[in-house]
Amino acid sequence: MRICGIACVKDSHAILAASIKHLVLNGIRDFYLYDHGSDPHLSSFLSTEFGSDTLRIQVLRKETRPFFQREMVNILGDLAREDGFEIALAFDADEFWCSTVPGRSLADQIAFEIPAEADALMVPVINYVQHRDVDTFHVKSLSKCQYSVVPFVASARHPQDQVDAGMPFVAMPFPSKVIAWLSRDIKYTTGQHDITKTKGEGRIADAAGIIVRHLPLPARTQLVERREQGLRLIAAGFPAWLGWQSQRLAYMTETELDAYWSNNSWHFADDHVPCVGTYDRLVQDNALVQIGHDLTQAGDFLNKTQGAGAHGPLSFREIPSYKFERLIQHIVDDSGKAERTIEALTLARDQAIARGAMVGSELDAVRSELDTVRSELDTIRSERDAVRSERDAVQSKLDTVQSELAAVRSSPWQKFKVLLQGLRPIEKRLREFRKRHFVKRSEHGPHESGGTPSIVQSSAMTVRKGDQQ
Repeated sequence: MRICGIACVKDSHAILAASIKHLVLNGIRDFYLYDHGSDPHLSSFLSTEFGSDTLRIQVLRKETRPFFQREMVNILGDLAREDGFEIALAFDADEFWCSTVPGRSLADQIAFEIPAEADALMVPVINYVQHRDVDTFHVKSLSKCQYSVVPFVASARHPQDQVDAGMPFVAMPFPSKVIAWLSRDIKYTTGQHDITKTKGEGRIADAAGIIVRHLPLPARTQLVERREQGLRLIAAGFPAWLGWQSQRLAYMTETELDAYWSNNSWHFADDHVPCVGTYDRLVQDNALVQIGHDLTQAGDFLNKTQGAGAHGPLSFREIPSYKFERLIQHIVDDSGKAERTIEALTLARDQAIARGAMVGSELDAVRSELDTVRSELDTIRSERDAVRSERDAVQSKLDTVQSELAAVRSSPWQKFKVLLQGLRPIEKRLREFRKRHFVKRSEHGPHESGGTPSIVQSSAMTVRKGDQQ
């Protein structure tokens, strides 16, 4: 299986050379590189770095409109496909692609893993962090890349907002990368994080034994290159969210860049814990240290004096062939379309921000109303509790009265009172009886001055008569 590497580059020569040497040691020895205005020319630099007769590098250089990285990568893939390659590994200069299977090179692992029925492999990315003392990158600098970073994913905020809030850029999670078959209808997306197909949807399998070891900020001087890239993005009229990693550095002073570097490079804190800025979720990982050691040991193999040099298949093409001219023509033709797409994306983003602000305002109003309702509900609950307390007090008094009433009802006086109340109807009937039957006797008898005697008086009279007898 023929596998090649493809990349679009501008400057960053030292780490690019390290990345290419690492791929060469892992079985990939054919490269198609697009140099977009590097100073010095990439071909001039690489000619001093490589000369092995087992290595073939083609450097294509043409001034085009900036930031057509996606289109240029796919053009390089088309050229590689026309030259008979089957798979293109699209890499960035700060990436070190590795096989995690002991004893198996990256090229062998790619050939082993990528299935014929899939269009690409999805490969995870791990971020590594450089030591704070490294100002300029060279291969020996990898010996200080002793830690990988556990991504900060506790927040749903956009990474740009988190970095603006002080979180290290190197602690942001980076999306996975893909390795794709070379085909007319398979194209890489921007950043090589996905693929598109002209017919149907791309089928992507997950890689099991391949990983990308990513060093996003290799040295302090890298920030200067990022700042220049940010200025170019702004000058080209791109929106702030496109390439925000570089645009946010565009107007930083050297002092501000120093502070940014301090927040994105590792050091030992006062408690001897390694951290990036104040972020301490680092993992001891010497993979890049080992890569640096391997590159140093392989220096003789990769050195120009040990290879065929200009007599070997190493070639640097400054002027693109007619195929390259034909392939890049669509960039010029579609430039207006690209600008309209950017304008549409910018408008959509602004509208989304406006909608988000409106929704946020409405959400704040709803939250305020909810707080008011909650306050009223608390008041109602308080009043309800007060009513319940009063009810309990009344019920307690009622129970006391009922207890006292029960005690009174059970007393002897209450029983006597009930007996007297029962005699009153009898007394009333007796009075009526005397009125009807003893009227004449009462008129001539000794009781003229009084009325009809009561039942009590009658009882007394009866007693006296009994005494007389």
